[in-house]
Amino acid sequence: MPNLYEKYLFVLLLTILLFSKSLYGANEAPIKYLGIAQGLSNNMATCVFRDHYGFMWIGTYNGLNRYDGVAVKIFEKDLKDPKSLVSNHITCITGDTHNKIWIGTNKGLAIYDYANGKILTATLNKGRASNKTNILKKVNAIVSDPKGDVYVGTSGGFLVVKKGTNNCEQIKIKTSTNFNVQALTIDKNGRIWLFVEYMGLGIYDRKSNEVRIINSQLKTLSTMTADPRNENLWLGEKAAYFSLILFHIS
Repeated sequence: MPNLYEKYLFVLLLTILLFSKSLYGANEAPIKYLGIAQGLSNNMATCVFRDHYGFMWIGTYNGLNRYDGVAVKIFEKDLKDPKSLVSNHITCITGDTHNKIWIGTNKGLAIYDYANGKILTATLNKGRASNKTNILKKVNAIVSDPKGDVYVGTSGGFLVVKKGTNNCEQIKIKTSTNFNVQALTIDKNGRIWLFVEYMGLGIYDRKSNEVRIINSQLKTLSTMTADPRNENLWLGEKAAYFSLILFHIS
């Protein structure tokens, strides 16, 4: 059964659609449908990302898709191939400045490298260079900065990947590394903001290499983005009802 948040969101989207139709009428742009019949791996799309080549990357509940405007190329988990996706359930996608596509799944993080057309699995540094493990947690959000560093929010903590590597470092909040990062965003000044479930809004301090919680009023969130004018954060609260919150940062 859908919860109140889902019902509200459905009504809101339906209202916007009907209003747009009545406002623009016959002048509205045509909609092109892309689904299984057109080559997509699954009809349940979870995320969309456009890379600098113009390709559209579409994550679904069952596979990753790259669309060039004509045809779809599907990437899936292959148990016989270690250089395939870690999971077919895609949760988020972004790109970096080093020609790589970062793919979050419900069971870890994968990287598509345009240089060789291969998919790599991101690993977690456990303290020593030789002590690395795969990330097994759900990836909720990924952002990259202009320098090429990548920041990953998971259900089991906050990770930083330095440019040119696929090895993640786990970042602490005080002494804890086990927390649920629900959303990430980067502002105009390059500051990394993250929302931690039941802890609140935090910011990544690069100097101390830690996360600082700066507001603990909110307990759960569905989405967050930085204002391009660098004045505010827009936060979508995930509760019994949907609310949009403005947080002043400048």
